[in-house]
Amino acid sequence: MILGLFKKKQPTAFRLSEENAEMVRVAKAAVDAYDEYLEHNPIGYEIRDVAKLPGPKDALINAVRVELMFEQDESVRQFLTEIGLKLALFREGIGEKELSPMGVPLDQLDPRNVPDDELADRVLAAGRSPDRARHEDLMPAVSAEWRELATLFDKSIAIAKKVGA
Repeated sequence: MILGLFKKKQPTAFRLSEENAEMVRVAKAAVDAYDEYLEHNPIGYEIRDVAKLPGPKDALINAVRVELMFEQDESVRQFLTEIGLKLALFREGIGEKELSPMGVPLDQLDPRNVPDDELADRVLAAGRSPDRARHEDLMPAVSAEWRELATLFDKSIAIAKKVGA
């Protein structure tokens, strides 16, 4: 009995049930749809309405977590975490038009798109934009959600590391 304490434990192999394997497949499909959305609609620090997402926000968060739990490639984990954190930028009640941190879409302040004599006026107008103020008001909630999501994603990664060890 005492000798058993010194024996190296063999990792316990596990198999997903068919039901759980289906859940993993659905999670992957959801994350793929979200990734495709971001590919066609890149996002920086703009805040968008959750209705723009290709599925319910909570379901996408859970799908990212499921993918992270089974991912062993560190670069893929990093990518999944990055796109997962962007979900914090999707909020209820934003409406059709996204909120830019500049107050207007960046292309409206790009010197390549705006005549020189209009650029200064546009920059000043952007600073007074109600969209900019609304963006600033929402950023504390976005920041808090970033921290919450980072903690959840770190837990999922810890599970993946245990499974892969």
